[in-house]
Amino acid sequence: MFRGKSALDLLKLGDTRFATNFIMLDSMLEVREALQELVFNREWREWNGKSNHSDDGDKVRDCVLQSGFWKNLEEVLALTKGTVALL
Repeated sequence: MFRGKSALDLLKLGDTRFATNFIMLDSMLEVREALQELVFNREWREWNGKSNHSDDGDKVRDCVLQSGFWKNLEEVLALTKGTVALL
């Protein structure tokens, strides 16, 4: 469903490096609009309603729709950008 909303792929965490956490967070910021569109999608609501993990899906939806989440994400990335570049 996500790939239908975004030309970019959502990067996943790697096991090998510390910086992959920040690369993944930066990736999330790049696909913010697609993530927000996804949780409003009828297909998402139907899938989440049938899923054994609907509580988790609800938490994801709530998080993606909170402006505070995105503000905090931007702040974390701004604070760590120099350190990650050094690594």
